Amino acid sequence: MTEAIETVPEKDCETILSELAQLKLNGNEYLRINNGQMAGETYAQAIVTMRKLIASPRGKELRQTGGLEFINKLTDLCWVLHSNMAQACMQAIRENTHDRAIVNGMSDMLFRTIDQAMQIEQILRIWTILYRKTVGCRLVGSRERLEEGARAINMAMQLTPNDVAIEREARNIAELRMSL
Repeated sequence: MTEAIETVPEKDCETILSELAQLKLNGNEYLRINNGQMAGETYAQAIVTMRKLIASPRGKELRQTGGLEFINKLTDLCWVLHSNMAQACMQAIRENTHDRAIVNGMSDMLFRTIDQAMQIEQILRIWTILYRKTVGCRLVGSRERLEEGARAINMAMQLTPNDVAIEREARNIAELRMSL
């Protein structure tokens, strides 16, 4: 699956989200039948695929064409996959309490997954909040709020360069600031 996303540029946002969601469902099924180790491997496959996609030129292109809706869906799925991965690690630990090597390895993975989920949430979501702050500042329309909105949208642009919605909002806020 990782290779497919990286080498088939004609896949659209919804297809990619669907394939990642299917991996999540497969992992959920492994959890349901008490196979935490296979669930973890399946979630890990989806997480690695997602990370490679996000970091690739194709990922940048998809973020631009899919816009905020795609990024929000991808962020939600990414967070759920990390949460489920943590659950799978705990399940594998429960299944293998007698094997210290597995318990130690899975506990390392558990806490690494939790830390990564917290970082992803901060990195991927902060620009959304900055965008919404900017829109709110624009709607209020006072000079002070427009200045605050300009600072927020500039930070959002640094986090997600070339995003169409963010660039449009940057233009909107700049025009309003000039008109006051």
